[in-house]
Amino acid sequence: MVLKYKVAVVTVFALFVDLLDLTTVNLAIPTLKAEFAASIGVAQLAVTAYLVTVAAVMPASGWAADRFGAKRTFLFSLSVFTLGSALCGAAWSMHALIAARALQGIGGGLLVPVGMAILFRAFPERERATASAIFSVPAAVAPALGPFLGGILIDVVSWRWIFLINVPIGVVGLGLGFLWLKEDRVERGDALDARGFILGALGFVAVTIALSFAPEGPLVRPGILIPLLGGILILAAFVQAELKSAAPLVDLRLFQGREFAVGNATMFLASVGFGGLLFALPLLLQGPHGFSAARAGTVMATHAVGIIVTTVLGPKLIRVFGGRVVLSIGLLGSGVSTLAFALTSQATSQVLMGLILLVAGGSFGLTVVPLQTAPFRGMDQAQIARGTSILSVVRQLGVVIGTAAVAVPLGRMIGTAGFDTAFILAGLLILVAVPVTALMPSDYRDQAASRHTH
Repeated sequence: MVLKYKVAVVTVFALFVDLLDLTTVNLAIPTLKAEFAASIGVAQLAVTAYLVTVAAVMPASGWAADRFGAKRTFLFSLSVFTLGSALCGAAWSMHALIAARALQGIGGGLLVPVGMAILFRAFPERERATASAIFSVPAAVAPALGPFLGGILIDVVSWRWIFLINVPIGVVGLGLGFLWLKEDRVERGDALDARGFILGALGFVAVTIALSFAPEGPLVRPGILIPLLGGILILAAFVQAELKSAAPLVDLRLFQGREFAVGNATMFLASVGFGGLLFALPLLLQGPHGFSAARAGTVMATHAVGIIVTTVLGPKLIRVFGGRVVLSIGLLGSGVSTLAFALTSQATSQVLMGLILLVAGGSFGLTVVPLQTAPFRGMDQAQIARGTSILSVVRQLGVVIGTAAVAVPLGRMIGTAGFDTAFILAGLLILVAVPVTALMPSDYRDQAASRHTH
């Protein structure tokens, strides 16, 4: 086998296992709540602990690859992710599961960006479109397969196997990686911005802990106020440190560009709503609607199918209508379809639920290409590399905030009222992003489409 295709096999293995994990855990939340007698606030940490750790570690991925070599960093991250998966499957309490999920996040935060870099370096520039297509395989298959496979594992075997299934896949990926990935030259480069790394991680973790306590008990109490205010102060210190640093971990100066600032704001709002929907929906389907995990997973898979179809069509639609129009339509459809779940009841058929999810996924898919391209208008390659890292972190943090936000009404309100409020909140947050797109350039047809495909 040609070397570049061997590299593709290794990286696809790793990216697939990471994305598969992301799409199955939400489905297991109702089971985890019952298994460990956990509140909704604590249970959502099984999701957010992973996402926050990914967001904290991801900006350091470029430095780690330069300092230790891309192959070593990739194999280390896959090892940590696989170990974390094994510990998740063996978790004896919710707190043990949360800790193992955080360990998984350390691996996942490095795995995807370093894996993408290795894949794209293996192909010459004229074949980058091929590399992009290869990367899209796990990105497309995992979200569609994950809910269906996860539901079957939860119902037929055990929730533990949604994590343990990662172990053999990870071990195979490690073996192939040792054999097929080339040793690369290690560059000294800039020193790690340790201060920024520590402040950013501590600030995000503190705020997440505060939000996890909000679904139950008094809102104004030390357990919420201390980590919340402390986290905000730490994040303020993080911003100040990054603006003063000559080699910042996160280059906040990029936000001086209007397109970048508006694009990230839109990405954040869309991700908040998206994260809220994907957290609340499995609880609704397996709670008031009485679906089994497998049945819920089958319905939720239609959301991923919608995303896949419109993401593929995205570049063509942008060339015809322009990126801002496509993005606005996608956000509008995504927000309205999310609101529609507040109108469903136990009498709503599975087919109608699937159709609403198909529309929600298809609408969200229309936002993918514009949100991945518009922020980088007019940037050089070095700025794009730094900006891509920031956009990924913003997306992760949006999902964290969305998950935590909808957990509040779910934990505080009785019956379906909590679900109705959660979907209304998630839908409105997505719709708020629609007028924000008016601040974007009116047309970026060729640039958006070409950057996505190369």
